[in-house]
Amino acid sequence: MSDSEEDHHSDGEGRQDGANPKEWVRTVATHLNFIGGFNAFPGKRPGRMASSIVFDAVRTCNADRARQLLMVEGNVNAVNTSGSSLAHVAVRTGDWRMLALVLDFHGKVNVKESKEVGGGTPLHAAANMGNMRMVNDLLKVHADPSIVDVHGSTPLHTCARAGHSDIALALVQHARRHKIYGPNLEDLENMLDRGGKNAHYWAKEHGHEALCVSLAHTALPYNALEQFEKAIKDKDNRVWTQEKKKKKKGGGGAKKGGKGKKKK
Repeated sequence: MSDSEEDHHSDGEGRQDGANPKEWVRTVATHLNFIGGFNAFPGKRPGRMASSIVFDAVRTCNADRARQLLMVEGNVNAVNTSGSSLAHVAVRTGDWRMLALVLDFHGKVNVKESKEVGGGTPLHAAANMGNMRMVNDLLKVHADPSIVDVHGSTPLHTCARAGHSDIALALVQHARRHKIYGPNLEDLENMLDRGGKNAHYWAKEHGHEALCVSLAHTALPYNALEQFEKAIKDKDNRVWTQEKKKKKKGGGGAKKGGKGKKKK
């Protein structure tokens, strides 16, 4: 093989044999990585750019750059350090066009954030913000309104606290149309959070009368005594289980002391 042939021989990774490993052949992908910063340079992160670059593009509503990055090497299902997906970030920009861009790449929409930041889905965020357009777009791509966050709240609980009546109605109708139920086969409006309260309770608690009226026709009334009894019987309830353990420890110590007296 001649010297000229060796110079033009590629190793299959876009790099010539005799070239410096960091000197890559100029392509669309490497150019986008280069302007994205050192963290995205292929010599440091071969095969994939830093996900933070895509997150920055979405967060700053730079639609053209975000689209280019996702088309070339971006991972639409990437998450940041708090467990937020690109859909979470797009929703919080308040720009439905950014969310539509992310959804065009068919990313996962039922991703939950880490517990430290609430453990909600993009639908939780959209429902809390009261953005009807985003809620509808997420429901169209099969966002699940029955998923709960770290507090056991569904997106319906979230919008009930904020008083978004139109979104609450859309979530209830979507759940009925697609036969989406809670873990105990209850309707969406009757699902209870970790405190044993449904969406109707929170709408009433925060003074959203119009929402109360719309939910009152289907939601079961909140029974405080019944929920209190359930909390006592719930093994996962930390408060009651800790008290029971303390009582057991105290009782065990008394028995040991009694046995010691008998021996004397």
